[in-house]
Amino acid sequence: MDQLVIYHYGKHGELLAAGHADPDPLTPGQWLIPAQACIVPPLPASAVPEDHEQRFDTVSQAWSMVAIPTVPPSVPTRAQQIAAIEQRRDVALSNGLTYQGRLYHADSTFQSQLQAFILAYSVGILAPTATVAIRRKDNVTVQMTQTEVLALSAAMMQFVQDAYAASWAEKDAL
Repeated sequence: MDQLVIYHYGKHGELLAAGHADPDPLTPGQWLIPAQACIVPPLPASAVPEDHEQRFDTVSQAWSMVAIPTVPPSVPTRAQQIAAIEQRRDVALSNGLTYQGRLYHADSTFQSQLQAFILAYSVGILAPTATVAIRRKDNVTVQMTQTEVLALSAAMMQFVQDAYAASWAEKDAL
């Protein structure tokens, strides 16, 4: 027995796929055509421009070409733009500060550690000649003097301030 080719379409008539009808078990020689399928062949794919699709009209029992609607690119909202700016700033901060050719953490935990060392020096918990262990971003621990901690902290403050100032300028330009 031959097979009957059928063409499935979506709820808006858009061509989905070709298939084969099942024979009707109650009526020999007849076929079962499922819902949202037809036996009318669509246009050849080569006849349909890329920016069109075929749709089946159940009233006229014919295929037609319909332009595929173009969706304009979405423009990010102001809140999304601000979030993107802040994310870029945070990434720049998480990448760290290069100071005297070495990369240091620039996150708030590291900044707090520097501030704690400065406070400890200023109130006498640490002697002015004492050194402290600082862990760089490359996981190397170095000993620093009070003067070196102060200089690193000053560079860190400037780095963070510059990152925030750049993000503020971007946000102000929105």
